[in-house]
Amino acid sequence: MSDELDRLLKFDPLDTAEQMLGRDNPDALNLGMAMHINHVQRKREALEALGDTGFTNTLVRYQEIITLMGVELALELPFVAHSLNANDPDGEERFFIYAHRDGLLLCFDTWCGDQVNSAKVYYNWIPHNTTEYWGYTSSGHFEGYVDRENPGVWCGDHDAREALRHKIQGLRSAGSLLPKWRRRPWLWLLHYQDTKEPGYDHEAITESRIKMCPEWVQDMIGE
Repeated sequence: MSDELDRLLKFDPLDTAEQMLGRDNPDALNLGMAMHINHVQRKREALEALGDTGFTNTLVRYQEIITLMGVELALELPFVAHSLNANDPDGEERFFIYAHRDGLLLCFDTWCGDQVNSAKVYYNWIPHNTTEYWGYTSSGHFEGYVDRENPGVWCGDHDAREALRHKIQGLRSAGSLLPKWRRRPWLWLLHYQDTKEPGYDHEAITESRIKMCPEWVQDMIGE
């Protein structure tokens, strides 16, 4: 199922439609949209059947899944999301940081109180196969890279909304997560209301939230 899910997640409906009908064919867009709707449904059903996260998640279901993955709550911060419409009430939201003692740092915020908004998972990872690591990584870079035989440590992150379990299982099967990081990836531990404050300092906010986490999480992240 892992390979089948990989193919499903990587499938591009619009590109497939353009390959079928030609990129200049005006019908390719309509076909691509129809294929996209079907693709979204198939992904949702497959991920639900596997007990994995989807592109959209209720807070309750998301927390149930990540708890089964072994992550622990490190920080929960309530915040008020101010509405752009003066006639609408402000929203009571929350920002979370979870961590796994194997070396995962997961953060996400909510919208409408009970839905997961954005989510990221950060890690340090050494691939077993230095020529095929790209199939398991997303954003990031090698720290201490020498050559393909000595790539160093991948300091990276994944979007943690869709197929989170699948992504982490891939990293575990194809390499080793480091329970104590050698180098931090670029961290963004902010919720969306933070960015609406004039002159906000994302580095200072991120550092302040790291210091709010348990000592074992701070030790895992390092300096």
